[in-house]
Amino acid sequence: MHKERQKINGIICEIVVLLLEEKATDISIIITESGMGTKIEISSEQVVLDKDTMNKIDKLFNTQRTAEIEFPYWELVGNVRDHSNLHLVGNMVDKAETYYHNNSFQIVLYRKFI
Repeated sequence: MHKERQKINGIICEIVVLLLEEKATDISIIITESGMGTKIEISSEQVVLDKDTMNKIDKLFNTQRTAEIEFPYWELVGNVRDHSNLHLVGNMVDKAETYYHNNSFQIVLYRKFI
């Protein structure tokens, strides 16, 4: 379970860094665990995202979860240095929902226990 929490931490870190780079404020995070997995909700009330950025987010996070990629590379997620590892996050979640309206952004990620 410790590694699972580290993975959740890395996923959150990547998204928060993205939002901070976009000058987001009022960022909130809600983590809900159930017997099936983890639900991560990250939102910001004050962020301006252009259409290209939203398309990038949707494309990156709505890929199929890939254990073959997740297991050897998950430790890179959240280790923010010179580049983003957002492309790995999509391989670590089962479902992603994004919402953006009037400078309010929310992403809800679902990660099932395996």
